[in-house]
Amino acid sequence: MDISAIVDTQAEAGVIATLVYHPDFILHSDYLRAGYFYNVENGCIYWAIQELYKNGIETIDALNISNMLNSNRAVKRKIEEYNLTDLQQFINMAQYAARHTLEEYKLLVNNVVETSFKRELAKVASEIQSDCFNSDMNLSKLNQVVNDKITHLTERYITGEEIKTLGQ
Repeated sequence: MDISAIVDTQAEAGVIATLVYHPDFILHSDYLRAGYFYNVENGCIYWAIQELYKNGIETIDALNISNMLNSNRAVKRKIEEYNLTDLQQFINMAQYAARHTLEEYKLLVNNVVETSFKRELAKVASEIQSDCFNSDMNLSKLNQVVNDKITHLTERYITGEEIKTLGQ
């Protein structure tokens, strides 16, 4: 199975579009990270909106997003690598995908986080599968590798809801 099948592009676009109109909603999704977006462009725009809001800027428009994206060399390189679409056109289209209630926004955020977790879990499972075929891995060592990888993954995706670790 291809990891690219584990994605919700509508949820990703919906999160970004909603933040264009309701940047304060970002305060209710502090567990969402730019790296959780499958679409790198969406992740970069999310980062820019987050930074703008942190800096007290509540007008989310093409100019402000573009300026923020260009203010960080790493993000700028990533945007150039992925050929960012026309920001003004994106802002114009945002009205069709934006959600106007916090509950709808949170559902979109949860979908983005959930699909990201599933993609990462699939990668970890593949690594663990490879370790199973390694003749140097005894039971104790393999058990430690599995526990370490799963624990590290679950710790990165703490969302404020109670998440039980493997030992629990």
